[in-house]
Amino acid sequence: MSTLVLALMMQYVVSAKAGLVNYVQGMTNVRANQIVAEMTPIRTGPNGVVEILLTPGSYLRLGPQSEAVIDNADLANVHVRITGGQAIIEVVEIDNKLPMFITTGQTAVELGDAGIFRFQDGVATVLEGKLRTAGDLRTSYKKGWQISYATSYRAVKALQVQMTSLDLFSRKRSEVLANASASLLATVRRASYNVYYPFWLYSPGLGSMTYIPLRNCRSPYGYRYVGYGVIYNNSGGTNTATNNGNSSPGTSGNNNSSNNPGNSGPTFNSSGERTMQTPGGGGRMTVGDYQDKKNPGVPIP
Repeated sequence: MSTLVLALMMQYVVSAKAGLVNYVQGMTNVRANQIVAEMTPIRTGPNGVVEILLTPGSYLRLGPQSEAVIDNADLANVHVRITGGQAIIEVVEIDNKLPMFITTGQTAVELGDAGIFRFQDGVATVLEGKLRTAGDLRTSYKKGWQISYATSYRAVKALQVQMTSLDLFSRKRSEVLANASASLLATVRRASYNVYYPFWLYSPGLGSMTYIPLRNCRSPYGYRYVGYGVIYNNSGGTNTATNNGNSSPGTSGNNNSSNNPGNSGPTFNSSGERTMQTPGGGGRMTVGDYQDKKNPGVPIP
């Protein structure tokens, strides 16, 4: 994979919205690589499953005969309603200052930590990690707790949580996504692209997006994601990201590359779209414009 192609893909996937369809199987009302609009139902048929990208590092997976709606797709304020069937949300990493809000029936919870969470028929089950209810943000419920709401919130510690076909599907997807992430590490490190935060990236071998963390981490299923850690700049030197992911030696914590037009990092046009420096000094343009002009034939959704 060339550095230019990687830069194009990275420009696209550092998105400000949740809702990209990352994988479909069987009968669904959405297709792979579609961006689902807010308030639009996502449905699966009797044999259907679907995977949706939420915040970087968080996946929504719907089982057969299920439905969900993304009420707010802004990454700083993601709201998802599970309106039918069964759903699992896997959170590999998340900024706890920007939690996601998930509703099933009348039960509303906040996800601000890594974990695996199942939602069905008004019940939120913590398979790994912890969550908080919208009614009491001071109390966290950890593995094995099932939370529901009638006239008030009720939490029950399940003696044993039964595995479902969706659980098995979710675990397998977690494994292949983590493997795909690790396989892209060398290419990411070779790219002339200044990024100091986690992002989604298209994996040609997998045919879908995977999560690229800043630092090494493990999914709540136990699969290893390798952080890209060192970013190579245009001059051939290196910038090593700090542990908090907000700064690097010789750079500011924000590292907005629009302040340095000589690199190939992102700037924005008047419409707020990310732009990139095109080869041969042709100026900056959006990824879509570049694809239309050059038609590189890369399967970018």
